[in-house]
Amino acid sequence: MTKRVLLEQCRRSMAVTEDELYMFKKNNDIWWIHHDEGHIQVVKCIIQYLDNISGSINKKEFRKFLNKKIKKALKIRTDLDIKYNLFKNDEEISEEDQKVYAFNSGIDCEAKTFLRIINGKNYYDKKSYESTDWVSLGLIKKW
Repeated sequence: MTKRVLLEQCRRSMAVTEDELYMFKKNNDIWWIHHDEGHIQVVKCIIQYLDNISGSINKKEFRKFLNKKIKKALKIRTDLDIKYNLFKNDEEISEEDQKVYAFNSGIDCEAKTFLRIINGKNYYDKKSYESTDWVSLGLIKKW
């Protein structure tokens, strides 16, 4: 996979995420807002990673880069799971911890998506750029 193709996948991913984020912000769905911010963070890190390499992408190194993101996000979420007793007793999670948990869930999600992309198992096609009409779908109210 070339750098150009991967950058295009980043652009398409951002289009999808920004479209979802619009709906979540309109509906004030805080958990999903922070989750999608995690997606955006990963895409920005990937773009920065690609800007710092010359020539073709070393798939092994790129996988290692993504796996570090996944491992770090998983560690943070695991620590929060332990802090809240794996949520067995319906413990109330603080707003800040909820934000951190959702954000790292988004990091994990997007990094795994790009692992599937680099492995040829996933692909954002051109239709990713089409904006969703959330109002006609009844998912947000018209202002």
